[in-house]
Amino acid sequence: MEDQKVSSQKKIISNVFHKTRSSAYEQAIHLVSAWSHQNRLVLGQGKTEGKSNEIAAVKELLTLLDIRGAVITTDAMSCQKEIVKQICDGQADYIIAVKDNQKKLRQGIEYEFKTQSKIVRH
Repeated sequence: MEDQKVSSQKKIISNVFHKTRSSAYEQAIHLVSAWSHQNRLVLGQGKTEGKSNEIAAVKELLTLLDIRGAVITTDAMSCQKEIVKQICDGQADYIIAVKDNQKKLRQGIEYEFKTQSKIVRH
């Protein structure tokens, strides 16, 4: 996957026949996908048991894919030490969203951007 951008995306597939929104959400199929922007196709998908197992599904997808040289992008749910280590061990780069509820991490990132004159690659 040299020089490719791969995104982890969440999808919810719902049966349109459910009457209430909460009922449809509970019975929906929750998927985590790895999407290749360059090739415009899904490289892999994993079904989760709602939002509770999303992190495990991302880890599994990363295990299945050759991510060398890729840039992995994902949302704040995947902002986990184990996931970042797995990406780095796979010789890929990453862009992961950080939310305000991760206060120390966010402050550390803001500090680095303010004080660094150049970007250093890991």
